[in-house]
Order: sequence, then structure tokens, then C-alpha cells
Amino acid sequence: MFIAPVTENEVIRVIKDLKNNSSVGFDETPTFLVKKCLYHFIKPLVHIYNISFKTGTFPDMMKQAKVKPPFKKKDMHDMQNYRPISTMSVFSKTLEKLMHNKITFISKKNITY
Repeated sequence: MFIAPVTENEVIRVIKDLKNNSSVGFDETPTFLVKKCLYHFIKPLVHIYNISFKTGTFPDMMKQAKVKPPFKKKDMHDMQNYRPISTMSVFSKTLEKLMHNKITFISKKNITY
């Protein structure tokens, strides 16, 4: 399947649409900081995303996540009462959203009624 390359404008739009929440990924980079500095590293970021689309691989460094086990209910000593929550980096979230947008566009374009 061919995925069209992303543009700088697409990446900027996706990153600007991310929420400025307090959770950060393994790299400890907050979303608000990426938004502030985005224009300084947009070209290499677009290049990395396009290589990912072209090769069909998700970069290994972006697969890392920070996992926290928040307590659900009942007995705190029972490990079954905790659920893992994975927090991905801003850059991973962006790549996932870009791919989601591309696949959604392709599927909508190819729907026949």
C-alpha cells in the first residue's frame, strides 16, 4: 500500500492539535515544549516520518513508553487490581496520528456506495 509523504503543514497541524496534558513519555518531553520549538526541528521530523511511511516501519526509539500501574479497586496487594497505562512520547503520538489520518483518507476515498 502506498502512503503519500507527509508535509510540514500536516505535521505542524497534528502537533498543534495535541493536548497540553501533564503526562510525558519516556523522553520526558512535554507537549507544550515541542509546540514552542517545533519550527526549529520540523524538517528532520518530517524526514523521519516520511522514511517511516516509505519503509513501513515504526522507529524503535519511538516504541518506548513509560508504563505506570494505577490501582483499580479492592485489595491493593492483589496484582490483578492494577492496570498498566502506557504513555508514549509526543513524537510517537504524532506519527500514529499522521498514519491514522492517511489511512482514514484512503478508506474514505475508496468507499463505494
